[in-house]
Amino acid sequence: MTGSPPWRRALKRDWLRELDAASSLEGVLAVVEEFIANRSDVYWSGVPEELRRPAIATEQELQQWHHALVQAISKMSSPGSPMQELAVLSLRAAVRLHQIRLREEPGESSNDGGLRAANVISLRR
Repeated sequence: MTGSPPWRRALKRDWLRELDAASSLEGVLAVVEEFIANRSDVYWSGVPEELRRPAIATEQELQQWHHALVQAISKMSSPGSPMQELAVLSLRAAVRLHQIRLREEPGESSNDGGLRAANVISLRR
């Protein structure tokens, strides 16, 4: 949206709907990138400097950024709405990527990483 008139950039977009409509890793990351690019300097002033305007090119980078946002929020007495919005957006993007992966690999369970239920033991004497 670079070059758009200010009134157009100020229009509220339904970012979560765009994430839900994305059908690939690239699509999800493009929505996140566009969201980040369209935030003003005033918006970013409420975000710790090391978390501002990240370059996110992979799912791992998205997850790392989300984790860093949540960690920063947990240390704030009153996180502002930019931090909360970024945490929600990054979480929803990660969830959408997981949904896409499950759709592409329907035979694999999300627990196919060696996680197994613990053995049941009896506590009766």
